[in-house]
Amino acid sequence: MRRALGTTFCTQCYECLPCPESIHIPETLRLRNLARAYDMKEFGKYRYNLFSRGGHWFPGEQATACTKCGECLPRCPEKLDIPALLMDTHELLLGDPQRHLYARNE
Repeated sequence: MRRALGTTFCTQCYECLPCPESIHIPETLRLRNLARAYDMKEFGKYRYNLFSRGGHWFPGEQATACTKCGECLPRCPEKLDIPALLMDTHELLLGDPQRHLYARNE
């Protein structure tokens, strides 16, 4: 996987967290890793589109919640451009919104 992704490979070390916008950065970038390295785009789309809809089963916001505040950047041991990778992930994996995994009281 590292060979396929080169300098954009996220190791999911979790050092980038917490994100002030509640983006689960490691999981988002894991889905990007899988889609780019192993052509698992459909799996990635399904999972990515559960963000904001999965309740406690799949917590976090989609990458578009990123404000590019930069809090994650100095914490990343790989020195990734996390905001740019989040936007790339969103463009790659955005699909039809999935149904909620839990009952909502509206």
